[in-house]
Amino acid sequence: MSYSQVTNTPFIHEPDNLCASFGGNMSTRILDGFLLTEHEKHIYDVFEPTSQALALPVNDRVRKLEKYLATLDQVDVTVEHEFIDGLYKRTMRVPAGTVLTGAIHKVKHMDVMTKGSMIVVTENGTKEINAPFTMTTQTGVKKCGIAVSDVEWCTFHAAPYNTIEEMEAHIHSENDADLFIEGEVDDYAMLMNELNITDELVLRQTLTSENILNMPENEQHIYKDKSQINGQGLFTRKDIPNGAIICHARLNGDRTIAGRFANHSSTPNAVPLLQGDNIVYKALKSINSGSEITINYRDSISINPNILKV
Repeated sequence: MSYSQVTNTPFIHEPDNLCASFGGNMSTRILDGFLLTEHEKHIYDVFEPTSQALALPVNDRVRKLEKYLATLDQVDVTVEHEFIDGLYKRTMRVPAGTVLTGAIHKVKHMDVMTKGSMIVVTENGTKEINAPFTMTTQTGVKKCGIAVSDVEWCTFHAAPYNTIEEMEAHIHSENDADLFIEGEVDDYAMLMNELNITDELVLRQTLTSENILNMPENEQHIYKDKSQINGQGLFTRKDIPNGAIICHARLNGDRTIAGRFANHSSTPNAVPLLQGDNIVYKALKSINSGSEITINYRDSISINPNILKV
């Protein structure tokens, strides 16, 4: 995980006020009668935002601060890693006065602050938390805080991997798009559990190459390509309007490449429909050229219960 940190005079937290003095160039923002320096303005735009700053989502405001912090001297924040019977524990020690930001969290997990006091930014505003403190971090959160005193912070994660590098890639990201991918993986796993389907059965069905048709002449805009969701996916070379029939997934009893390579999504842009004895995909929204076409496998199973029988 990458952080941006900078040591400065920590915030002085009073009952109804939040004050800071960091030095730097003067800005034009005034708070509680004080003209803020440029440095203070960067901090306050996240921790005490104006209505203009609030127009940006929290993650975007944190990114702006992070970009600024990266230009300053960095603080040595130590991180320890432990693997315990399928559990990954990550312990971070943050010196007092450190302003820090974190990567986006791709998986839900438990946080325990075992030492210190920290001012943190949340969707509901800024608040001070004090050890001992326990919370659950949801997916999509990009953390930002100021250590009022020395802080020890632990996070706990289920550990599908046994190396630090693999776990870091599993739980953290700098890209919001990864949240979509991770969410699809989670929903796919939930679907497998709902139907009591094994990976072996799915793999056997997926690798079956018998009776797979190329796309008909009038559906050549549909093609397979590398997918960010999983392996190969289904794509379109032209724009598809909302409500249009995209292509055949099954034709005359056989699967097309559309029926073979369409990936699962919990928020698909297409739905499978019966059309006589055939199955077609219909657009649920406008789909731009170059986009991946996704379906919810639950819909496929509902109209073709034998889909996973080989």
